[in-house]
Amino acid sequence: MRVLLGGEFVSEPSLAPFPRNLGKPREGIMAETSLTLADEERAYLVELLEKTLKDTRVEEHRTRAPAYREHVLQRENVIIGLLKKLGQPAA
Repeated sequence: MRVLLGGEFVSEPSLAPFPRNLGKPREGIMAETSLTLADEERAYLVELLEKTLKDTRVEEHRTRAPAYREHVLQRENVIIGLLKKLGQPAA
């Protein structure tokens, strides 16, 4: 198995050098990934995201702890963003 670590592919991740900036934000670096999906795959992904969004909204409504509620709202925004990228407005 080859894993991408620190911009390099390594065969054995356990033998890779320890990254010095672990846990620190990497400012100025934004990774873009392209993903090609068949229509059936895209539809299934949209279905999963819509169900997850519905569940997340229920969780948000039931959550009383402000810090955790903020976490749930962030997750909700990520899901909405993914649905927009897939061409589906969030319901």
